Formats: sequence, structure tokens, C-alpha cells
Amino acid sequence: MKELLSGLPLALQFFSSIPVKATLPMTKRSITSMFAVFPFIGLLEGTLLFGLYTLLSNELHIVLLAALLVAAHLAFIGGLHLDGLTDTADAYFSYKDQAKRQQILKDPRVGAFGAMTVGVSLLMRFGIYVQLISLELSILHWLAIPILIRCGMVLYLVGTNPSKEHGMAHFFRQYFSFLPLTFIQLFILATLIVLLPVSSGPVAVLFIGIWYFKIWTRKHFGGASGDMCGAFIEGGELVVWLVLLILL
Repeated sequence: MKELLSGLPLALQFFSSIPVKATLPMTKRSITSMFAVFPFIGLLEGTLLFGLYTLLSNELHIVLLAALLVAAHLAFIGGLHLDGLTDTADAYFSYKDQAKRQQILKDPRVGAFGAMTVGVSLLMRFGIYVQLISLELSILHWLAIPILIRCGMVLYLVGTNPSKEHGMAHFFRQYFSFLPLTFIQLFILATLIVLLPVSSGPVAVLFIGIWYFKIWTRKHFGGASGDMCGAFIEGGELVVWLVLLILL
């Protein structure tokens, strides 16, 4: 457990806006630990959002509170995953070949399709938060999906070859241990189902999504990349939230 938790500062440094002002080692053990505890970032985000909801639900109108939760989500992740979703949308809807799409992914400018995708994504997240607030769900519901989608991203990255021989996806896959990471993510997902049986539906959809997204990214982009992982988290989270809300 101590070895696993040693990857938490690295996970916070890479995948959240929480400042970790330290030079951390990038070894096989530390990177494996970082991805092993990656779902803990989801736990922190879910706790933050549920805390704001609990504190302010009697003080703010549901619409304003939902908008605040969207802002808190963006602040917590620093817009990281949304950036991946934006770049992926711009590249995919260019309808170019893989090489051109790879170039578009590296372009820092936001195109029309990226902007539209961001707008739809934020609108959907706002609506989901309105629904969550109105249902007055327990903290387990707020935690389950942010944790679940990050487990899914790790499983996607473990099972998908990188799109190019450089970049973050290629770098990380060279260093982490595949079997321990897979086992830990599956254990976390199984624990979620035990604690919150209704999450079995979102978990099933998650595995279908991983399979489809792997095929889709290989066809259109040549494999996994940092942008693909960001798109998986930001877009996939909306999908599994919707599944959960439909099943409630």
C-alpha cells in the first residue's frame, strides 16, 4: 500500500491542478504506482464536487450551483482532459489521413469542431450536475463515475499501442508494469460494483467503450496518445454518467 501511495504526488502533478512543487522520480516503479492510483484523482474530484454540493445546496439556486460545479471540475483538472477532447475533435472532423490528423493534434489552435465539441461537452456536464443535484444522491454516486472512468483510461492505455514512437503515451507504456496495473483497475471496478450495485451498468458500458475506442483510435489515429486519453476521460465520463442516471 505504501508503495502504491508513493505514486500519488506524481499523479497529482500530471493529472490535476493541485500544485506539487517537487522533482519526482520517473522510474518504472513510480510510473506504475502513478497509474495504479490514478483513480484516486477521481475520488478527490468527486469529494470536492460533493462537498460543494453539500455546503451550497441550500444557499444557491440549482442552476447556479451546477454552473459552479462545472467550474470546479475544470479548475481541478486544469482543463487537461478537455484539451485532449478538443484536439481530438478537430483532428477527427478534418477528415484527413492519419498523418495529417497527427499534425492537427499538435496544433495549439482551436478549430470550429473543437469549439463546438467543448460547448456540447460543457452543456452536457452542466445538465448532468443539475440532475445529480435534483436527485439528492449519496456521496458514493458522486465518487463512482470519476473513479470508474479513470480506471477505464488506464485499461485503455494498457491495451492500446501508442500512435507514434514519441509522446506521453509511448513514454509511459515503456515504463509501467502491465499486469499489476490491469489487476488493480479491475479490483477497483469490482469494489465499486459491490459498494454501489447500480454501477454495474456503467462498468459494463465502460468495457464496451474501451473496446470500441481502441478500435476507433487505431483506425483514425494509429493508436493511443495523450490527447486520446484526455478525450476518453472527458467524453467517456459524460456517457457513463448518463447510463447511471438512466438506471437510477
